[in-house]
Amino acid sequence: MTACLPGVRSEIVSGAGHGLNLERPELVNGRLLEFVASCRQDAPR
Repeated sequence: MTACLPGVRSEIVSGAGHGLNLERPELVNGRLLEFVASCRQDAPR
């Protein structure tokens, strides 16, 4: 996965199931926004 998405991270969310995006949308959205922001900072200009 890291070859396709450099900087990708994984995280274990205690008590979460396969519907994490439905169970904890604020957590998922926050992590996605952090990742996208970090990709933009690393992008060549």
